[in-house]
Amino acid sequence: MPTATITMPETSVIDTLHEIRAVPDFVLSAIDRVSRSGWRDMYDRETVMMFAATLGHGEAAEWLVEHRHLYFIALRRVEAMAAR
Repeated sequence: MPTATITMPETSVIDTLHEIRAVPDFVLSAIDRVSRSGWRDMYDRETVMMFAATLGHGEAAEWLVEHRHLYFIALRRVEAMAAR
């Protein structure tokens, strides 16, 4: 009887959780700044990144480009902080 081989993906769930926790504060600040600037479509990730760079948060914009998959998680964290 053949046996099944289980292969783990390159990124595990644990790695993803570490990435989520590793969203830097300067990125959260940049997203918050864009939100407070009056921009209403915070779900337009590409435009938010451009706005962040325009508002002087170039490093945060670059981080977001490199970690696009974490943008909406970061946005939720900013929204949760604002609701407090």
